[in-house]
Amino acid sequence: MRFAVALLALSQLYGQDILRVSRRSSAPATFKSIRTNSGAGGGTTIATSATMNVAAGDFIVVMALGLNFAVSGIVCGTDTLTEVKSTTDSGVGLGMKTFIKQNASANASATCTATFGGSATNRFIVAANYSGVATSGGALNTSCNDASCSAIAVTSTSRTAQNVTTTTARTLMIGVGLNVAINQTVTGANSFTPRLTADYLFLNDKSVSVTGSYPAGNFGTVATTDQYVSHFIVVALL
Repeated sequence: MRFAVALLALSQLYGQDILRVSRRSSAPATFKSIRTNSGAGGGTTIATSATMNVAAGDFIVVMALGLNFAVSGIVCGTDTLTEVKSTTDSGVGLGMKTFIKQNASANASATCTATFGGSATNRFIVAANYSGVATSGGALNTSCNDASCSAIAVTSTSRTAQNVTTTTARTLMIGVGLNVAINQTVTGANSFTPRLTADYLFLNDKSVSVTGSYPAGNFGTVATTDQYVSHFIVVALL
């Protein structure tokens, strides 16, 4: 009550700016859109099959993978993204990488394109954009389904990643990856929201307001046991 009265008094002196900052500082990230694509034949690139309406300042996250050759770079519209996590399973020739872009450039019809180091087979890409994410600072924490980021997870109905310890209270957390053999929906777990249904790809997210160890269990589950590979990305909110 005293805090609210103080804000009101200050707002009368300095306008509504303080109230706006107070509201913004407690707001979660806003999910805007998600786009995917896949290609079974060999190719050196893969692009999202539909465009995204990206506003100036948006946050973009893109995961891409292929067999035999890893991703060398990702571009969304005019923005070049930054690699934040990589998994290489040499046993099956899988290379999976996740890239992000903070403070994206405005583009009402952006597509995201991943380029591979050679002709990769079984290529996949998933891209999502959000508002309300910090415009700088990079990925605060990252992890994979395994500690060394070098293997596909064993058959399971769980979708998770290695725990990370956050030191920033207000964050957006994203669990992204691929169901290896079965096209199925990854439902949400532990307050994570799924953004794809009936797909080999999955992306689940949630906004968090306290520090701690995350994901602290599953960020998703599936109905039928299957192997999977995942990345877990944490970025700060505005």
